[in-house]
Amino acid sequence: MSAAGCEVRALRALVGFVVSLSTILVPAAALGQPARLGITTEIDPCVPIDHARFQQQLEVDLGAMPGDDAPDGSFDAIRVTLTCIEDVVQLAVDDSLTRKSTRRLVDLQPVDPSARTRLMALTAVELVIASWLELRLLETERLEPVGPRPPAAVLDQASETVEPRLDTAPRPLQIGAAVEAFAFSSVFQLIPCAALRLTQPLASYFVLRLGVQLGYTSLDGFLDERQLRPAPVRMTSTSLLLALSYSARVGDFELAAGLGGRLGFARLAGAPLDDPALEPAVAYTPWAGPLATVGASVRIADDLDVSVGLEAGLVALRAKALAPNGVVVTELRDLWGGISLGLDWSLH
Repeated sequence: MSAAGCEVRALRALVGFVVSLSTILVPAAALGQPARLGITTEIDPCVPIDHARFQQQLEVDLGAMPGDDAPDGSFDAIRVTLTCIEDVVQLAVDDSLTRKSTRRLVDLQPVDPSARTRLMALTAVELVIASWLELRLLETERLEPVGPRPPAAVLDQASETVEPRLDTAPRPLQIGAAVEAFAFSSVFQLIPCAALRLTQPLASYFVLRLGVQLGYTSLDGFLDERQLRPAPVRMTSTSLLLALSYSARVGDFELAAGLGGRLGFARLAGAPLDDPALEPAVAYTPWAGPLATVGASVRIADDLDVSVGLEAGLVALRAKALAPNGVVVTELRDLWGGISLGLDWSLH
């Protein structure tokens, strides 16, 4: 056989190998694609809406693959059927994820024609979401529905669609009162405090907390740098709290973590001594710093929560008590920590 004939046969063999490989790999790649949620609609011609726009609106609101773009691995999760029954429209939703069907009758006659498509789509989405809520409920022992189990990827996608709608009711404003205890690392003595606070819910799971705190104690101080002459210092402190927290509620329990800051003013006054000249000077000095908080609460009544919290902060602005000779009698610096126990009332 000539060299040219050998080359032709080798080329044909190579082409055949590539074609055979492609027939194997292409289906395998298609099988490897994650299943995607799909929606099918069946609409009687008598239903007075824009059929194409209705389908598109469902796909947008439910996060489904558009029908024209759906891959081979898409899972037909929802079938929406609109039929005319006398003067009303029957809306039927067959849900393959929960394997159940729902029906509803709606009257489009009083609705402005320009709004019928949108309102019908919203009504269908409500039925679908109500069905998918079952996916987010706690698992309990129950009979398995008849039908094939949907792919896990499609279940996850439906759960993500439901998640933002689970907590749509606005959370109420709360006012609270707490007993707290503070301690600074520079003078490690507990400072008992009373506090009032206001908790304002924000978007999503965030809350903004404002608080005011008042505390009083006696701190240890010294009138010389060698710390040989003790001088008790009476401390009265008030501070303002501003913190932004992320909170998540599960039933009657709520956990929260946040960041914020405190701005305080301390009145540091020396106790009377035998030598009045060595009495620490009265000082009104500010202190402040950033903080981090964690807390938990439990609902004990319809509008009443019991909460506990921990707080840790870094003193960025120090407060000092000075003696007339310039010696620092005591100083609030470095770190502080706190614990609180309080009650919060919801205002509706």
